[in-house]
Amino acid sequence: MTSTEFVTAVKDHIGDRQSGRIGSQTVDAACLASVNKAIRHIAKIPNFNPAEQQESGNIAVTSGNYSYSTPTFTHGTIKSIISVTSQASGETTGRFLEELPRVSFSKYFPLMDSSRTGRPNSFTMQHKTTILLYPWPDGNYTVSMLVNCFPNELGLGEDSPYDEIWDEAIEAYATFDVFAKLQQTQDASSWFAIYRVVKGETLGTLSKFPSRTMDIKLKPCGNSINYGVEPGLDPFIRSVR
Repeated sequence: MTSTEFVTAVKDHIGDRQSGRIGSQTVDAACLASVNKAIRHIAKIPNFNPAEQQESGNIAVTSGNYSYSTPTFTHGTIKSIISVTSQASGETTGRFLEELPRVSFSKYFPLMDSSRTGRPNSFTMQHKTTILLYPWPDGNYTVSMLVNCFPNELGLGEDSPYDEIWDEAIEAYATFDVFAKLQQTQDASSWFAIYRVVKGETLGTLSKFPSRTMDIKLKPCGNSINYGVEPGLDPFIRSVR
């Protein structure tokens, strides 16, 4: 469905409020805002990316600098990181970097000690806008990020970023949200209950299609074992978290 079709469907559910205002917004604007809220809400389901907004971006890493802004992605906000690799000049493939929790990274790796240099093998994220590398880069590398992003907000007439199987859930959540704005708690509760049922049914259906459900994260193999390939590149020797 398009955003315009969602707005029309929501207006059909809220009765005789086809014109006028909801709060400070027109009815159409309030309904569109609720549709976008529904899309964002579904995108927040843990370990699930129904929109599949995968993007990649590169960072030019220079010797002695460990902190970099993340690339600019078309869909804006990063939801999860699929992989990060580093590639030196002349290499045709790169090496996977291991992601570490921010607290552990700061506790165990002395980032301010520039005497500890080498090829970066670990990273952590700071507010999803900055990536920190360890050890300090000892040369120039290209760091590539493959990420899942939250979908952008829709304008009127734009298509939903999700498969049509999610249309009913988006419509139900948007209707709940509009009734909540109108402070009609009974109607809002009813539509939220409908949304929960529809969401459960949708997730149950999609569970039969693994490629459309979980975000799979691959863990790099240890560098101490020689498999005849660059460490961490062979998907058959990496474990799935």
